[in-house]
Amino acid sequence: MSAGVYGFCNKAEQSAIVKAASEEEKVVKSLSVEKTLISEIENVGPWLYDEGVKYAVQGTFPSYSFAELNEKADLIVEGKPTAILEEYMVDGDVPFTKFSFKVNKVHKGDKKEIEKEIEFLQDGNTVMVFDEHPLLEIGNKYILFLKISEIGDVIMVGGPNGKFEYKEELKAYTDVSGKQLNENFTPQ
Repeated sequence: MSAGVYGFCNKAEQSAIVKAASEEEKVVKSLSVEKTLISEIENVGPWLYDEGVKYAVQGTFPSYSFAELNEKADLIVEGKPTAILEEYMVDGDVPFTKFSFKVNKVHKGDKKEIEKEIEFLQDGNTVMVFDEHPLLEIGNKYILFLKISEIGDVIMVGGPNGKFEYKEELKAYTDVSGKQLNENFTPQ
């Protein structure tokens, strides 16, 4: 799981609140397995939860080189997310989404995972979206670097560093910074 400094704000208010962010930031020191389903949320920390409003979440994720991503990943898969299975909060203010993902190709890990649906967690949810780590889009193609956590959850390695989305116009997989993977499965 990714842990770092988190600040929450409504997208429309984001630029004004960034200056005051130091007062509203919270350092996440540890994550427990206690979960609150999004449907049960009435208040999000000190911020009132408004139906239909998305909140921008700012977080610090570890930065890994491609070699480090490759080393830390237990499983590197190519495929498409097919459904959001669950959204919840850990410790009341750390958002997560559990996805179902149809694996078309395994680049690292158990080749028996090909053509299977796997489940994994991504930081953020449909209410609290990480600016630097937007949720996967159902049906889009991705290459994901995944790791099995200490408690058995499958998670992305390094948050946004661990996902590459296929961009049709480029005919390539890119990460959020625009770095592309070439045909040899290495960054360009």
